[in-house]
Amino acid sequence: QERELVREREREREEVIKVDREDREKALEMEREKERQREKIERVTRRKREAVEHVKETERQQELKHEEELMQKAFLREKEERERKLHNSLQAVREGDRERERRDNRLTHHQAHWNSINSASLSLSHTHSSNVSN
Repeated sequence: QERELVREREREREEVIKVDREDREKALEMEREKERQREKIERVTRRKREAVEHVKETERQQELKHEEELMQKAFLREKEERERKLHNSLQAVREGDRERERRDNRLTHHQAHWNSINSASLSLSHTHSSNVSN
């Protein structure tokens, strides 16, 4: 009977060891599962953060592109304005040149007319003085 008792205690001890080992294995498995969940959460969090950063970078690039387009449009407007002013200035200079040429032509015409009158007058005067002396 004492042997039976010893065997019973040995079985109980083995059962306790077995249960203890199973508990430790379960605890280890739970720790591993918690670690896998933590890693999964970290991956998801990292992906979300990267997605947010990507969206922010995309928005920043779009803002930069928009600003560049606005600057390009402003540059083109200024260039067109300078070209328009230059064109107007050139037209004014050309018109001034044409006006000067017309005035010079009129003066040349008037000068030729006066020269012709003076020449005729001198000729008449000369003829008159020749006739008078004869």
